[in-house]
Amino acid sequence: MIETTIQELTAAIKELTVALNNRAAAAPAAAAAPAPKDEKPKAKAAKAEAAPAPVVEELPPAGTNAEFVPTSKVTQADLRDAAGKLLAQKRLPDILRINKEHGIRRITECPEEKYEAVFASLNAALADAAKS
Repeated sequence: MIETTIQELTAAIKELTVALNNRAAAAPAAAAAPAPKDEKPKAKAAKAEAAPAPVVEELPPAGTNAEFVPTSKVTQADLRDAAGKLLAQKRLPDILRINKEHGIRRITECPEEKYEAVFASLNAALADAAKS
């Protein structure tokens, strides 16, 4: 139910963005080159239908800046899994060291831009634990 509402809201926002972009782009063009007076309304409609559909860009998630770019393919679930494996091998000091090195208090509080580095550190600790 909520997913449907969110999808409908997202679609409406995208349509509004496209409409506003088209309106803003059309306003300067209309002011710069007025339409010829002898053109018939049917011809105008045919031109409008023949125009290519506007490209809809993917919007960033709410609450982020407009330059949002996913920084990694590692997920928080991957971090939790790796940390869980270290805990299973009784390597809590390694997890605490890794958290301190990367300036985080908990794995679950890790910012997305640090996922790759933290994951690499966790895997290195796992490899070290496998050797012992």
